Amino acid sequence: MVTLTPTQDKYLPYVLAVALFMQILDATILNTSLPQMAQALGESPLKMQWAVISYALTLAIFIPISGFLADKYGTRRVFLAAIIIFCIGSMLCAASPTLDFLIGSRVIQGIGGAMMTPVARLILVKSYPRNKLLTVMNFAVIPALVAPLVGPVLGGYIVQYTSWHWIFLINIPMGIFGFIMGKKLVPALFEDTKRLDWTGFLLFAAAACGFTLAVEFGSQTGRGFYGLLLSLVASLLIGAYIWHAKRRQAPLFPLSLFDIRTFRIGITGNLFTRLGISAVPFLLPLLLQVVFEYSPSQAGCYLRPSQSVLSGLNHGSVKLFSVILIAKCWSSTRF
Repeated sequence: MVTLTPTQDKYLPYVLAVALFMQILDATILNTSLPQMAQALGESPLKMQWAVISYALTLAIFIPISGFLADKYGTRRVFLAAIIIFCIGSMLCAASPTLDFLIGSRVIQGIGGAMMTPVARLILVKSYPRNKLLTVMNFAVIPALVAPLVGPVLGGYIVQYTSWHWIFLINIPMGIFGFIMGKKLVPALFEDTKRLDWTGFLLFAAAACGFTLAVEFGSQTGRGFYGLLLSLVASLLIGAYIWHAKRRQAPLFPLSLFDIRTFRIGITGNLFTRLGISAVPFLLPLLLQVVFEYSPSQAGCYLRPSQSVLSGLNHGSVKLFSVILIAKCWSSTRF
């Protein structure tokens, strides 16, 4: 564990909260803006789902390697690079002339977000003693969880009274502030790393893409067979990863994590809960604006209650993550 200066000890959680706030805000501010963006880009509002899916899928693919990059190149360097990539992606999103360009820009944004959020939490875990970890995690995460409540309403007002481009440009001043403060306060932590499990990474990435495309094709008339085929291929890839992880000393996702009862329950409960409610922030604004012709600001206000539930789930997930980390660290030192 690194020794922090008094200034770092006091303000480091707030610097990381800015990065978390920016990443979570960007994931929620877009939903109420999609109908206006579709009209400006000459696309159907239903096709705009790929602007959301591309970002979430990129996060899922690249988050597993963020810890490896932080250990190898240093937490400060990776964290600052993540902010720069995220801001570049935001500027490209704002300058997008077509939906395809926007999707590519969202992928760049996702790469930055995939490194920013996990590395921020990793910095906290490595910088503070275990007895302060939950308190520090709350200081860093609770302000960031305001973002899901603010995002839909803010996005609605921005597109209604200015332009949809500003929902991405709003990230730039926050990114500049986070970069300047991060350069001063974020410690440069390194750790001995083993070789990255590229085979596991490729298997997991291909499976995630396969499941995403399977859902997309399965929802289209006449393409159900392709969706079924892709889901079968993705399931085989997951099975191949499990076979691979059992035989590798340091796999991408250690299967031993599932031996922890709290982790197993948390993952299962979170999975089924999100399957039920995660589509609401995307579908509800489209229903209110396209079908019922509500204004973007009104749609954002109606969306706020569901985002409150998601915000609570995220906070619970962070608590569980912190408890597991403390338990693992305690058991490794005791035994």
